[in-house]
Amino acid sequence: MSSILYTKEHEFIECMSDSQIRIGITQYALSELGEIVFVELKDIGESLETGDEIGSVESVKTVSGIYTPAAGTISNTNQDIINDPEQLNKATDPTWLIELKLDDDLSFDELMTADDYSSYTQSLA
Repeated sequence: MSSILYTKEHEFIECMSDSQIRIGITQYALSELGEIVFVELKDIGESLETGDEIGSVESVKTVSGIYTPAAGTISNTNQDIINDPEQLNKATDPTWLIELKLDDDLSFDELMTADDYSSYTQSLA
């Protein structure tokens, strides 16, 4: 069973195993960005350090970077989203963008549970 955690930068992390996570953009961020028209992601096999950009999403309003909360190597990208980014506009569940094979254990210090993230986003209103 996987668990989902959140960052203050509005990414979500789905823990697939001890060494594999999925990273995506939260529904809150999508609603703030508006209509998504383009998604660009780093390539499979690319090594990333904590805080590196994994890609970006472009909306009719702006371009926003997406960042990794952990160091690792990109093991998969969501080609469906790259080929049809408008799917994000219709998504009702979190949609992953990349899978990352972790270099080390994931640090939970900066991550939030769903309840914590909900409280955090309410405080931004």
